[in-house]
Amino acid sequence: MTDTTCAIHPQAAAAYRCDGCGRLLCEACVETGHRLLFCRPCGERALPLAGTAAPVAAAAGTITARRRERIVRSAASYSLADALVYPFRGSSGSVFLGFVFTLVAIDLLGALPIVGAASFVLSLVVWLLVPRFLFAIANRTAQGHDELPDWPDFEIFELVRTALLFAVTSALCLLPAALLLRLGGFTFGGLLRGDDSLGGFLLLLAAGLLLAVALWVPAFGAVALYDTFLAALRLDLHVRALLVAPAEVAAATGLLAALLVLGTALRLVLAFLPLLGGALATAVLAYTLFTGAHLVGVYFRRHWDALEAIYQG
Repeated sequence: MTDTTCAIHPQAAAAYRCDGCGRLLCEACVETGHRLLFCRPCGERALPLAGTAAPVAAAAGTITARRRERIVRSAASYSLADALVYPFRGSSGSVFLGFVFTLVAIDLLGALPIVGAASFVLSLVVWLLVPRFLFAIANRTAQGHDELPDWPDFEIFELVRTALLFAVTSALCLLPAALLLRLGGFTFGGLLRGDDSLGGFLLLLAAGLLLAVALWVPAFGAVALYDTFLAALRLDLHVRALLVAPAEVAAATGLLAALLVLGTALRLVLAFLPLLGGALATAVLAYTLFTGAHLVGVYFRRHWDALEAIYQG
């Protein structure tokens, strides 16, 4: 083979050949999916060239040491303002708007008796897809990509497994909130009887939920990159990962918490306009999910070596 440079980036050495379009590809031109490698231009399978070691498509995916260095270096200049426009960048805006439109349509269909059951099934399918899509956002962001990925294929086993991973990770992050309430002596029975202070309960609950969101940043990222239930269960590692850059996690936590409060407030304040209030609240929820997963990926991109030492050491 005389030409060993990438067809898209002539300055880069080729490491793969697409099984579909036949292009020679560099590391930047392949992406991971279902633990396989795919050609970014056409979406077909990318195969390592002869003499090139096949990388493990997990954790950092197809990242070489040189590309990792470039990604980490570029992350230093990637600001919170950059992350805030992530769902609308490039062609990603259509993915975001399509998701919002789908959720709003499901809500409208659910109000119709004839198609209520169909609406439930469609809602179930969409929310099975969402966890896998969010993990893909965090994973691709950590690998240096700053546009939304395509929606995942409908493979029921993978969707259910990913949904379980998402549920386990989220439930684990809620444990500190439950522990704070327990240590504070609050019980729902006491609240109902009036024995416990509602103000004190809400204060501890808010603190616990903020801590839960903070823990969610490293926990979600670890599961997105390493794709195992073990990564979800290691609360001790998540605490260590959080302390790598607590100020950054605090900023992300504050932003996500504010967006969640905004979505809830819109739904309550605009209750007299259910269509408008529901649509706006749904848009804020979708924005929170997409931006939150992206911020997780940015955190892992920016502190790659330190976090890899924690989770892979």
